[in-house]
Amino acid sequence: RGISRDTAEKAVEEFFAQKSEASLLEKAAAKLKKQGKTKEQAQQALIRLGFSWSDIKFYIKNNWI
Repeated sequence: RGISRDTAEKAVEEFFAQKSEASLLEKAAAKLKKQGKTKEQAQQALIRLGFSWSDIKFYIKNNWI
């Protein structure tokens, strides 16, 4: 429907080639922090967004003040 599988795969590859998962996590966490979310709320939201628990724990431990 509308977009060929090949075109969709290329678009996804280009997006992830430009943005690392760590930078996406950092951006999402910064947005949650700006919204006034607690550490626990941010962790839950980041899990729902599909980030790995180990990446979230590492980021929160080193960057959440």
